[in-house]
Amino acid sequence: MSEAATLRELLAAHDVACDGCRYNLRGQTGGVCPECGREIRIERVRGVIEARQWRERRMPGDRLVMAGLVGSLLGLGYAAGAMGTLVRVMMSELASPMRLVLEVTLWPLVVAYPVLAWVYLTRTSWITARSGRARLWLALTAWLLAPADLVLVLLPLVLAAR
Repeated sequence: MSEAATLRELLAAHDVACDGCRYNLRGQTGGVCPECGREIRIERVRGVIEARQWRERRMPGDRLVMAGLVGSLLGLGYAAGAMGTLVRVMMSELASPMRLVLEVTLWPLVVAYPVLAWVYLTRTSWITARSGRARLWLALTAWLLAPADLVLVLLPLVLAAR
């Protein structure tokens, strides 16, 4: 099959934006963009299609799984900040009851979020196979673990300041 025929076949089945003007080239039969006249390169069209197919294979289609993935990744950032706080607390001269409260409330989070993010990133098919209720609880855990921990950290600090 010639390159022109292959290009027509690819553009008949896929949405691909023009590099110059972002016009959707789907269904185009010529070798140039009808909007800006830029040449349509078959290598670029194949690259766009392959990247989209790779992304679709990797990204979960279930909204609860996607919500949990986003929550766990955001929580991973929070856990990284908590790790920094933990290091500062352990090196500081805080009174020992307050230090103990911070250490006890932050350590589980520093461990839980990397594990949760790892599960979402590497075991997506396992999560997708769970019931809707289980996926909901896992997503809620991903989103609510950090705020719950924040309350656990701030509550003793507020009570001690009174």
